[in-house]
Amino acid sequence: MLRKILAVGFVTFGILVTLVQAISGLIHGMPRPETMNDPELMRGFVAGLPAGAFILLLLSYIVGSFGSGFVMRKISKGDSQLLALAIGLIGTVAWAYTITQVPHPIWVSVLGFLTYIPFTLIGHRAAR
Repeated sequence: MLRKILAVGFVTFGILVTLVQAISGLIHGMPRPETMNDPELMRGFVAGLPAGAFILLLLSYIVGSFGSGFVMRKISKGDSQLLALAIGLIGTVAWAYTITQVPHPIWVSVLGFLTYIPFTLIGHRAAR
């Protein structure tokens, strides 16, 4: 049962992040497929993005984290924050990897570390 709840949390996170980033893509543009497959082109694409694109990026992680914590609490009917913490921790580790592969502005890199764990736990609490 715990694996199913965790899986629902990951799916929720993925859907919400994708939705917010799709909105960002409509506003700021998306990289072409060849850019996505070339690390050097991707670095150049990210370096050229305006601050608003990074704000929406961070917002996508906040919304996804909050939503996953919220949904997991609702379907688990338990009070344990362990699953929300697990998704937050996995997101944080994934963020650490992401910023090593594609450089982001320092302020984005730092704020990225402050999104996953706190907002999954806030979402979990909000579902009470």
